[in-house]
Amino acid sequence: MFNQTTGLCGLMNDYENDDFKGPNGQEFSSHIDFVESWRMMNTTRNNGGLFNSWSFTLSNFHKDDPMDSSYTNTTHKPIYNLESVPQSKIDLASQLCSSNDLGNDDKNKCIYDVVLSDDPSIAKQGVLTSKQCKNQCSNRGLCKDKVCVCIDGWSGDYCQTGVCGECIYGNCSEGFCSCDKGFEGPKCDIVATCEGNCSFRGICIRTDVCECEEGWTTNNCSEVARCPRGCSNDGLCIAHNKCKCQKGYTGETCSEYTCESVNYCSNHGSCIGFDVCLCQIGWEGDSCSSPVCEEDCSLNGECIEPNKCLCSDGFRGDICDMLEACPDLNNCTNHGICRNSTECICDSGFTGRNCSEPKCNPPCTVNGKCVSPNECACDSGYTGNDCSQFSCESLDFCSSHGSCDSFDQCSCDQSWFGVTCSETSCIGKSNCFGNGLCIEPNVCRCKRGFMGDDCSQVALPNIEKPQFLQENYTVYVDESIPTDEYLVRIQAKDTDTGSTQGLLYTLSNRNISVKIDEITGILQSNGKYQPGIYHVEVIAVENTPAKLSSTALVIINVNDINDCAVIEHPQFDDRIILHTGKLQGSLVTRIETTDNDLGSKGQMVYEMISIPQDLGMIGLRENSSEIITKKYPLPIGRYENYVIVYDRSDNPCTSTSSFVVYIQQEDNAIDALTTNKPDDESTKYESTNPTKTNAVTTATSTAKPIEENSSKLYLIIGISSGSAIVILTIAAIVLCLYCRTKAVK
Repeated sequence: MFNQTTGLCGLMNDYENDDFKGPNGQEFSSHIDFVESWRMMNTTRNNGGLFNSWSFTLSNFHKDDPMDSSYTNTTHKPIYNLESVPQSKIDLASQLCSSNDLGNDDKNKCIYDVVLSDDPSIAKQGVLTSKQCKNQCSNRGLCKDKVCVCIDGWSGDYCQTGVCGECIYGNCSEGFCSCDKGFEGPKCDIVATCEGNCSFRGICIRTDVCECEEGWTTNNCSEVARCPRGCSNDGLCIAHNKCKCQKGYTGETCSEYTCESVNYCSNHGSCIGFDVCLCQIGWEGDSCSSPVCEEDCSLNGECIEPNKCLCSDGFRGDICDMLEACPDLNNCTNHGICRNSTECICDSGFTGRNCSEPKCNPPCTVNGKCVSPNECACDSGYTGNDCSQFSCESLDFCSSHGSCDSFDQCSCDQSWFGVTCSETSCIGKSNCFGNGLCIEPNVCRCKRGFMGDDCSQVALPNIEKPQFLQENYTVYVDESIPTDEYLVRIQAKDTDTGSTQGLLYTLSNRNISVKIDEITGILQSNGKYQPGIYHVEVIAVENTPAKLSSTALVIINVNDINDCAVIEHPQFDDRIILHTGKLQGSLVTRIETTDNDLGSKGQMVYEMISIPQDLGMIGLRENSSEIITKKYPLPIGRYENYVIVYDRSDNPCTSTSSFVVYIQQEDNAIDALTTNKPDDESTKYESTNPTKTNAVTTATSTAKPIEENSSKLYLIIGISSGSAIVILTIAAIVLCLYCRTKAVK
């Protein structure tokens, strides 16, 4: 509808000074004079409109609509109710409009039309049309056999759509031409003209109606819009004493914040800065839309209003910290929660009226029973998740050398035989010449005193120690190496021709946590490491009665990795409120970091950048991590600050964080305080993601919290040095009196 209304509706263009504009462009101060200016004085038709009247260019009348004397009678006053109509006339109309097919609304309309028109036939027409055609054919046609026959110029199922004809510079909308800006007339073919062509600072949208460029005003856009009070640099003066504010600002001079991007603080807070809300107690979040409940409803419900929880099924109480009870169901056997005293909601893996029955998925077959969630206890001879497979457990599971194809029936692998598939043959090794055991197909284990693949040779004496492939092994790793990480493989060999059962590897002296595989000799990490150089002795031992052995040295170098410092305070998006009277050099907060590095990598350097940089309101105290005020008084506003922390190593690792400072007038700041106090009244500030409390005890400041979002925002209020001295003096006197009293007692 913007820029699409005229006449009695006014001009919808966000400019209130031209709403009472008459048909000739004259602006009226009296609404009565304005209405009279639009009275129709000429009934000459012009393709559906009334010449020289409000309906001339944007007509609400179709050319075939009937017209009565009310259009031309200057004394005519419309009637909106039947208060002045005799009751006898209303009763007669009521009888005429009586019908079981008319609802109350249609009946009242029928009575109204009959009384005002003095035409009893309207009642009959209303009853008939209500029976047959929708919307009574919009009074633009006749209803025949439940179908509307429209008069010329109208169409549609119930004659609701007019026929425009040609709209040269516009488009057809519901039977009428809607003209483009700058054109008018029934066909939108007449060029609108305006005085002085709107001074070339606007568009002539209709005859003598200008749409001015922003910053210009009057009927012909000839005057510069003036706003003596200004628009606060956050808006544009578009008409005399009228500002068009930028997004986020409002008020006559655009000096007030709206917080529209955060839903106007959801009506649960005050807009104290650009898109910054100060939430009421009980609300939090950027837009103050999240209610706060004690203990967060114990995580067993939803906080729907401040300190009002909607508990989940199975929980009750103001903070949903109590379980629902259902003693008749044995309290769901501790495998579910009580929805009420007669119904359980079972945990996953349980079922039954009181959740006492475990549930297996897939279900156990007839060869087993579900004994716990998704765990079947199978009958003897069966296995598998659902006990549907054969196990042959009575046949030693086919000795792992075959498959169980049916109940207690093994199908042996190649070269294995016997009921349990435990027997094999060493025919290819002459059955070990009787000097050993056949442990696998054609694999012999020789008895003591014999050797060889087939155990046919007499064993020679074992006299040589194992020999390592390297005397020393060197390994380089980082301090961040995970547990069970591969370090190195230690290898040795036995040069004897005698009989051995291989080599075993063990660890001797060591000052670092490692472990070794006794068969493969693979060395692995086994815990967290500190930077340094460590020694590990590895022993290779022959698996013989003589236990001959040798030792190798492993040197492990653990490198120091430069880890970035973690900035504990201030954290990203922390907020601090100061007042303008804060004394120069006052403590604002401290930068707190943690860094596990040693030496120069653990020595921190602190830097800080404030936006805008040229103001220099707060900064770092020299050679310190303390952030202090640098000016007095402090300028009002919102200021972003960035903290940079890095170490003194050759390749430093840098960490950053940011926080926002709001500076307010002292009186306004005091008004914003709440009655709540932090645990430590000297605390100046608390993180929006608190992990520590930054506590500073001074005699020149106190702190009180303002509820904002999901945390406490602390307001720092300074007091004069003289007042500080008085307070300290009084405190000293009180302390002395207290100590003297204790001494007397």
